[in-house]
Amino acid sequence: FDDNIKHSRHDKRFDPSTTLIGEGIWDDKKNQLHVLLCRFLDIENSWSNAHVGDCTTRLSLRFPKIWSIKETSTIMGQIWTNKTEDDSGYFENIVFRSTENHMHALPDLKYEYTEHYRVRNLCPEKKLGRNRKRRYPSPNSIGMKFNMLVESSEGRTGWGSANALTVNSQLYMHARLIFASIRDDFSKPTRWEPQGSANISYRIDIKWHTPPKLTDEDNASIVPDEKMEITAEGIYDADTGGLCMIGCRKLDQPLGNASIDCGILLNFQFAPVKGLENGGYIRGEIKSIREKSDLLYFDHLDVSSVAYNREQARHTIWTMDLEIALVVISQTLVCLSVRSQFYHSKRHPNRLPFTSLVMLVILDLGQLIPLVLNYEALFYHKNDQGTVLFQTGGWLEANEVIIRITSMVAFLLYFRILQQAFSSRSKDGNGKGLWFAEKMTLLVTLPLYVSGAIIVLLVDRANYKRDIVLLPISPVDYWQRSTLDDLKSYAGLISD
Repeated sequence: FDDNIKHSRHDKRFDPSTTLIGEGIWDDKKNQLHVLLCRFLDIENSWSNAHVGDCTTRLSLRFPKIWSIKETSTIMGQIWTNKTEDDSGYFENIVFRSTENHMHALPDLKYEYTEHYRVRNLCPEKKLGRNRKRRYPSPNSIGMKFNMLVESSEGRTGWGSANALTVNSQLYMHARLIFASIRDDFSKPTRWEPQGSANISYRIDIKWHTPPKLTDEDNASIVPDEKMEITAEGIYDADTGGLCMIGCRKLDQPLGNASIDCGILLNFQFAPVKGLENGGYIRGEIKSIREKSDLLYFDHLDVSSVAYNREQARHTIWTMDLEIALVVISQTLVCLSVRSQFYHSKRHPNRLPFTSLVMLVILDLGQLIPLVLNYEALFYHKNDQGTVLFQTGGWLEANEVIIRITSMVAFLLYFRILQQAFSSRSKDGNGKGLWFAEKMTLLVTLPLYVSGAIIVLLVDRANYKRDIVLLPISPVDYWQRSTLDDLKSYAGLISD
């Protein structure tokens, strides 16, 4: 086993004391690799006396050709030694398996469905209300893969991912490639045709959010997040968008003789491809079918996920482009209007003392607040999120910069007019009445604006809900609506 530093995932240095070298034989019938391993000896001082010896370690790797609901590891193996317990360097047998599903590494891999009977008993067939305008994702489409928010009946929350493994007798990746070459899943069909149901298997990973615990020194200590791994198989009905499966979860700590719990029922309802029926969400539940007294029983889990497809993504991008174009046009008109006011004040300086300072301050703050809350968009594009929903080729970023630049220009022009108006009124000896009017205006408008801001906060709190935004690789925590965004919108309303 050569330690290749260049391709090492964590760029670890070569350590001969923990490195084994060996050779083996491949058993094509059993899909198994047997390796004899040796150590590097006499390497304490220099490599001049180093040699290979102590070839008492054995390694066995098995690559299963058939997956099932209870076993989806691509690699399984063990490592052991021929030494006895009294010998130096003895260690007990080590059994290991892969935790990730690298299906592309095993082209001949097959999946064996073993829960047909339980699926038919626990997953009643839905009565199909034929709606020819409502189409659901194909079992081979990319829409079958999604991230999700998970909430337990006890109030615990977590994030998860659902990845399809196989569709009927084909691996999901291969089936999707074949399907894409035959038909575009999101193209508009000439007439409605029933799609039928398909056997499907899934790998579902859930990571529970665990709040940090406080130590005696009141410092937050790191608490490892709990995980739940479920392998499931069942039936997906492309005519109704319903997915029902039986699942097995791996237990971190075996309970008695049980190391796996196969008493799990999963139900998901996919959103239609067109439109935003069902709120545009994939909704479902994960529940234990065991008795509450059973040690393997767990609380009911509610699942929700944003369903995106190409058609909805195109519509979303088009809407965003339209909104951004309107904002750019609006800000450009604001700059032109303020520029005209600026030149008008230069031509008629005697009108400046009569200009409302409260109005100018509000208009100036209306341009300043978005700049303060979004100043980073003018200088750099934040990329702390692992992924984005879709790429726009820099169009959004370019328009964000244009909007910020026009807002800054408008802010500077308003500020200059405010400065000139304040200076002119200070020089005007008959400005006492105007200052009194400004104070009265401020006394009337300020309580109204503050009351409006309080109402915005109260409404936001009353309508609080945990909205989610899906990012395919690394989901981001959007569980709480941004109060700053609401206040920014309210400031824009005041400015208007």
